[in-house]
Amino acid sequence: MRKLMIAASAAALLGFVSAASAAEVTGMVSAVDSANHTITLDSGQTFEVANAKSSDDQKATDAASSFKAGDKVTIVYDEIGGKLTATQISPAM
Repeated sequence: MRKLMIAASAAALLGFVSAASAAEVTGMVSAVDSANHTITLDSGQTFEVANAKSSDDQKATDAASSFKAGDKVTIVYDEIGGKLTATQISPAM
């Protein structure tokens, strides 16, 4: 019984941590670097987008190529090891 409680507690903690780590930001794209797979917003935040999904093309492997400077976007991201890693990018209204 004790092992079951420990396992359940660990699973609940992992679920909480993964849900709490995702964040969202909306801003204007100031730069796109397709070679380095990054998008920089006018706020100065730079996001790695190598594995992010673009809402315009769910098959895209590089969402950076889907956007250009001046586009308003919403980015869902995780902060991993001090780097901002986008998981989804979509146009914002």
